[in-house]
Amino acid sequence: MTNLFRSLVFVPGNNPRFLEKAKSLSGDIVCFDLEDSVPDKEKQNARILISKKLKERKDFKASVFARTNSI
Repeated sequence: MTNLFRSLVFVPGNNPRFLEKAKSLSGDIVCFDLEDSVPDKEKQNARILISKKLKERKDFKASVFARTNSI
């Protein structure tokens, strides 16, 4: 059976406080965003922050995904 997702919350990947707060969100999906919400000059730092949070994904209530820019 396929899971149906009702809610998707995008979290800017360059904001450590938002990434930590995302652990407590009760949506179906938390999506760490590296696209529009992150300025180009902050993308490298956002990648590092998201990488660390992905290692903690068991601590999140929601499923965790990351959205990246295309090549």
